[in-house]
Amino acid sequence: MTSPSEVQILVVKQWVELGLEDLAWAEAGAVNASLPGPGKIGFHAQQAVEKLLKGLLTTYGVEPEDQHNLGKLIEQLRRLDRTTADAVASASQLPPYAVIYRYPPRNPLRSRQPTRDDALSALRVARDACAALEGAIEKRWRRLQG
Repeated sequence: MTSPSEVQILVVKQWVELGLEDLAWAEAGAVNASLPGPGKIGFHAQQAVEKLLKGLLTTYGVEPEDQHNLGKLIEQLRRLDRTTADAVASASQLPPYAVIYRYPPRNPLRSRQPTRDDALSALRVARDACAALEGAIEKRWRRLQG
């Protein structure tokens, strides 16, 4: 029978794998201009941070699946790990579901579509946040595994 802590570790591993996969997709879009545009880069950058945040929160026993706002996830983390939350605070600028990249603007006459530069900026934020989150997860993992 699988213990609750073993299940928790498996869930964390899945969050990390999915987050790193999203980061890899964003990186691929950044280096290969022939891949679909900024929407894919920005979306996967945001998703990478979201999934790694959820992985870290899961190490604390928090079940954040229904939350997609990075600012709110970071606030949850701040109550548990202020240092990491502060290190990833700039990721709160990446919108839930990366809506500016994935969906048409609500008012196309007054909104501007994000550019490749916007997406690459989001990717830079995601890279930094993911590195900090991976380090924090590794530290928590060692504690969980005893």
